[in-house]
Amino acid sequence: MDEENNNEIGENIYRLRVAAELSQSQLAERLGLTRSAISQYESGRIKPRMGTVEKLANVFSVPKTDIIGPAPGTGQPADDTAMALADDEKALVELYRRCTDQNKHAIMVVAESLSAQ
Repeated sequence: MDEENNNEIGENIYRLRVAAELSQSQLAERLGLTRSAISQYESGRIKPRMGTVEKLANVFSVPKTDIIGPAPGTGQPADDTAMALADDEKALVELYRRCTDQNKHAIMVVAESLSAQ
């Protein structure tokens, strides 16, 4: 990856972290990294390894492309949602993101059950 791509990745990490209302230290703790590593990712000095990108995507509940950008030549935006979220939907997403993996799974089971009714 070149420096420009590192900067894009860093900007995406920063944007997602701020949207999730997490400090660099809080994000680092969730990922098992140091605050310094998060700072270096966000500044574009270093790029995260793919395993870290996967962990970031899990923490933020987004596809990896929201972090690393669209596939080259696709022209697809990194944000794969086609519509804006309503305020109540945003609130649900924020609550979901704060849940443990086990609770996220439980939420999905309940949501799928309710949507089938």
